[in-house]
Amino acid sequence: MMHLPRLALGRIQPDVDQRPVLWALLSVLERLGLQVQVFGSQARFDAPTGDSLPGGILQRHLDSWLMTRESCREIFLCGNHDCDLAMVLGTWDGPAEEPGALWESPASGGDACPAATARDGEGRLETLCQWLELPRIAILDAQRLRAHGIPARPRQVEAVLLDRTAPGQAGVALQVDLETVWGVPVLGRLPLLPGLRPGLDRLSLGTGPGDAMCCALADALSESLDVERLLRLAESRGFPAPRLAGRETAARPRRCNIAVAYDEAFHCYFPDALDLLERLGARLHDFSPLRSERLPPATDVVYFGCGNLIEHARELAGNCCLKQDLQRHAARGGRIYAECSGVAYLCEQLVLPNSRTCPMAAVLPAIARRNPQAGPSRPATVRLSHACWLGPAGTELRGYQAGTWQFEPTGPLQYDQASAVLGCQRVVGSLLHLNFAALPEILERFFRPLPSPLAAGR
Repeated sequence: MMHLPRLALGRIQPDVDQRPVLWALLSVLERLGLQVQVFGSQARFDAPTGDSLPGGILQRHLDSWLMTRESCREIFLCGNHDCDLAMVLGTWDGPAEEPGALWESPASGGDACPAATARDGEGRLETLCQWLELPRIAILDAQRLRAHGIPARPRQVEAVLLDRTAPGQAGVALQVDLETVWGVPVLGRLPLLPGLRPGLDRLSLGTGPGDAMCCALADALSESLDVERLLRLAESRGFPAPRLAGRETAARPRRCNIAVAYDEAFHCYFPDALDLLERLGARLHDFSPLRSERLPPATDVVYFGCGNLIEHARELAGNCCLKQDLQRHAARGGRIYAECSGVAYLCEQLVLPNSRTCPMAAVLPAIARRNPQAGPSRPATVRLSHACWLGPAGTELRGYQAGTWQFEPTGPLQYDQASAVLGCQRVVGSLLHLNFAALPEILERFFRPLPSPLAAGR
């Protein structure tokens, strides 16, 4: 058994913003000098916590739908290198009927608030808790408890953090009531903070609080937070060492240089996938589509993640040197992989929200425009309708599909909306967010020379 302090932190009430409690807790732990690694319970970029963690914390991702139990444990262990505490964030869904379900019958005579519900075919926090043997802490909104009564008790939950509690004795009384009914401790209370909440509520997904907000949140939570009890809970069970897959030592057919687009316009990547590429022998080189004039030397594969394309469209359009270098890379037979906003950047033109057009990299013969009716990303399993360097036709891809972009071909382009993949020769664009750490067969193809008939198109 290994010593690996860890916790699961999640909401059970629907549509509750759990970010203020998370920000406050992370800020308190940072003050204490503890290094925390945060994991999302789904491999998606529009999860409730987004990319908005204080203290420079880089969120990693787990997913019980995408990963096997063993691969999840391996990714979790590797991602916790040199950290004092690991937190897995998400939402508990329920009530459930199957054996071992998290939920029990209502704990009070009041109307229990409805539980948040996960959709079919997506990662679940409770499954990760079982796979990783995580102690569970529930985040509860105190104002909803006052309005709806104490909800059904999740039987495995071992502690609670309260948000938006009333000041003074009213907040203490609610804590006593909840501890009496549920039989688990309340580790801390974050008050209403009327002077701060409007600013917090205005923060959009992916936008984190500034230093002043983090300091105020930490001050407010630290008045009631029982840090020692929280850390004892995190250390309450050992971690069985996983059987490492040994992929790091496997012989690679050749070295691979991967140019990763990273700046204000492109920054959404799965850190575990990038780490695994490096462990397998790839050399990763950052470049900026906003500022770099050329790709890094000896680039084999160019990798574009998602990001904020619209906000930086004019700057990207003005970097003609890099756009020409991308075109030369593709013409020479170099490979490119792009997701969502990255795909739109590779198109000939981008239609802005004001209906004006902006010239993009012109690597793909298509026009890109934002989908005005786009909703949150959804779990999707698709099969490649045509062969590309990611795999032959029929290869299964599984990830979370964003409906943010629409594409209009202007020339020869292999584009099947059902497969959510488009491309031209060695340029592949995906409307799925693919975590290659959960797709080892696809990740291996970064290192493989292209088989026929694609090789003939060099």
